[in-house]
This record gives sequence, structure tokens and C-alpha cells, in this order.
Amino acid sequence: MKKSTVIIRFASIVSLLILLGFASYYFFIFARCFFVSKDIVPFYSVSLMRVLVYGKSPESMSAHISLIDSSGKEFAVIDRSWSNSSLYIEFSSASFKEKEIYFPIRIYSGRYLSSGRMVAGRGLDLTRYYMDGDECSFVSAHDSKEHKSAVGAFAVFAVSQSKKFQSRFSRIRTINISDLQDAAVYEVVIGSNGSLNVYRM
Repeated sequence: MKKSTVIIRFASIVSLLILLGFASYYFFIFARCFFVSKDIVPFYSVSLMRVLVYGKSPESMSAHISLIDSSGKEFAVIDRSWSNSSLYIEFSSASFKEKEIYFPIRIYSGRYLSSGRMVAGRGLDLTRYYMDGDECSFVSAHDSKEHKSAVGAFAVFAVSQSKKFQSRFSRIRTINISDLQDAAVYEVVIGSNGSLNVYRM
């Protein structure tokens, strides 16, 4: 057997094993959400973040964004400026057995071309502020171990879906915070029906 043939077969086997590994991991995080959904206590009327827009110009925008756990405690702060005057927060959800939770995925700026098409920047990854392995900081330290584990499983699934395809088990929502009034504080809240809402405090 030629050496090149051996190399090709070896590469094919390695590629297949990698593909099977990814498929197995996806199936695990997907199936786990069904199993732990019973441990999700009502995660509604809970504030995920507070947003304060300092100001904006045609070239830039600055804002103070804080992430809040289920007890109302602030656990992370993003305080900075972005290029462009349009700023968006992208959320991805996990929805199993009529229980849906949204998680913020990234903050990104964008601008519109003369053709009307928007060019979006890569943005700031928000998951690193609240995900530590399978643990999710949006859950209060006072919550039960089962609830923490369940929300963590939902978060892992929502984050993974945001980087792949969407399905009936996950949705993407985007909030344009450029429309918010300067110097006013807003809360992003999961509504009683699992919806995502923005309220001025």
C-alpha cells in the first residue's frame, strides 16, 4: 500500500472520529436539557442586566452594562466605548418543556452602508463573564444545587446554538441599545412568558 494512501485513510479516520466526537457532545448537551428541565424553577421576571448609555456620536457610543444574578446582585461590569453609533446585544435561548431562558451572547457595534446593508463587528463575547465550565453566574449562590446545574445546562446549550444553527429549542434575539435614552438606566428582564423585555428604571 502506498504511503500516500495510508496517510489519506488515516486522515479520514481522524476526521470521522472528530466528527463523531462533536456529534456525541452535541447530543449530550441537548439530551441533558430535557433531563434537567424539571429542576428549572420559574426564572421569570428576573433582571439579566442593567444598561446605562453615557452618550453617542456619529462615530462612537459609550455605555455601562452590568450583569445581574437571580438575587439581584451585580457580578460583572462592562464599562467602555465602541466605534460606530449603533450598539446591539445578542441573546440566545434554550427552550425545553415550555421552559425558556435567554442568555446574553455578545455586544457588537454596526453601521449601515449606503445600500442599506448593515456591517456588524465581531463584538465582545459576554459568555466569559458568566460561564465557568458548566456553571452559570446568573444563578444566585443561594439557589439549590439542582437549579444551578439545570440553568448551567441550559446556558451551555444556548451558547452552543448561537454559534451553529437555530432550532425550535433555541432562538436568537437582538436588542438595539442605541435606541435607549442617554443617562437613563434600563433593565433587560425575562418576562413571565419567557420573553425578553427592556424596561426603564
